[in-house]
Amino acid sequence: VGAVGSSYDNAPAESFFASIKGEELAHNDFATRSQARDAILHYLCGYNAHRRHFTLGNISPDHFETKPQPSTLAA
Repeated sequence: VGAVGSSYDNAPAESFFASIKGEELAHNDFATRSQARDAILHYLCGYNAHRRHFTLGNISPDHFETKPQPSTLAA
């Protein structure tokens, strides 16, 4: 068992997969693996685009891309 913050702590991964199961997979019946794979891919793309990222100032990548950036040129 690892210490808090160690690379052996898998709580974030478990939380993420619980979210996929609860929000996407539990409410759908898939006829084929391809349908399930497509639903998971769609969920992952949407999740990553809309979730807040600490390194972006706690905003989503979509919001970060549309946010005006300060000019790097000296005036």
